[in-house]
Amino acid sequence: MTDPDRPSADRLAATRSIPELVSKLIGDVTTLVAKEGDLIRSEINDKIVQLQAGVGKIAAGGILLLVALLVVANALVDALAGLLGTVDPSHGKTGWA
Repeated sequence: MTDPDRPSADRLAATRSIPELVSKLIGDVTTLVAKEGDLIRSEINDKIVQLQAGVGKIAAGGILLLVALLVVANALVDALAGLLGTVDPSHGKTGWA
């Protein structure tokens, strides 16, 4: 049902002149474009925040990977030194340095 207190689009258009309608249309389009611009800006900011969080996580993972590789390299050196007999097991020191 239509609201009797609210003018219909036909009655509203009949009471306004063409220049008024064009002016209203331009105002509405301007408002719409401005709001869409604000929405796009907001969405881009959200994506930038997500990107920064992702880059931070990747950097942290890279640092942890580097530490893990250093630990593995140290373990391999110790194992190789043990196989070659260059480590004094009682002191844990190498015999060559």
